[in-house]
Amino acid sequence: MDTKDAISVAEDWLQAAGVENWQGEAKIITAHVLNCRVNELGLTNRVFNNKMQSELLQILRQRSYLYPLQYVLGEQEFMGLDFKVTPATLIPRGDTERIVEEAIELMKDAARPVIVDVCCGSGAIAVSLARFLPNARLVAMDISFDACQIAKENAARHNVSRQIRFLTGDLLVPLFAAGVLIDMIVCNPPYIKSSEIQNLPIEVQSEPRMALDGGSDGLLFYRRLAIDAPMLLKDGGYLLVETGCEQKDAVCQILENKSFKIVKTINDYGGNHRGILARWQG
Repeated sequence: MDTKDAISVAEDWLQAAGVENWQGEAKIITAHVLNCRVNELGLTNRVFNNKMQSELLQILRQRSYLYPLQYVLGEQEFMGLDFKVTPATLIPRGDTERIVEEAIELMKDAARPVIVDVCCGSGAIAVSLARFLPNARLVAMDISFDACQIAKENAARHNVSRQIRFLTGDLLVPLFAAGVLIDMIVCNPPYIKSSEIQNLPIEVQSEPRMALDGGSDGLLFYRRLAIDAPMLLKDGGYLLVETGCEQKDAVCQILENKSFKIVKTINDYGGNHRGILARWQG
């Protein structure tokens, strides 16, 4: 079996299993086994030894049960960086990069901004901000101890551990006694309605429920942030949140009711609503 054969075998397995992006994933899996980038597959036609063939088939068996590819491979790319992911963490998605890009643009000229990443999961947001904002000080928090441990590993992987303090706790609660005023709070909270989780794709249902479930109307955590964030933000500080594509009006109303000014709404690369930037007017 060589590279071309491996890709063909993977395509057959994944297509038969009903994987939507079977062609793309076949290349990703083959590249993973070869320990190279997808765009390097065409540069050489390597022969797969028995160990490589066994690894390829093991990955295909797991993926054929529609277990998320990112968990099978143990990694996901985000903002051009490779992140370790496990079933303890939400899988970082490309659309969330728009939230990170907005934060970078806002804080790039700040002398030493303090930024908090709430519901940090794998640490994709906090670690990316630390990499692109070397003068920033960050706090990354999650209610899941296991997720925080993965986030710490990702910070070490990208040499930004000194910039980030990790805390385990419920939303912003761990910071209430810290006495630190914050320039920006960034959050990708759970925002799926509880009743809709059972209708999500099988792959998504494999992700931690606590990272998905936003309560009966999907807005639980936005209400909590609107109440708690003003106790921590500097006057004029920012709250930047990811939202579901149909939640724009509801979340804007929640924030405006608590004296936040909506600065802008943010679309993802597909043109769908993805986030809200608000400013605290204490």
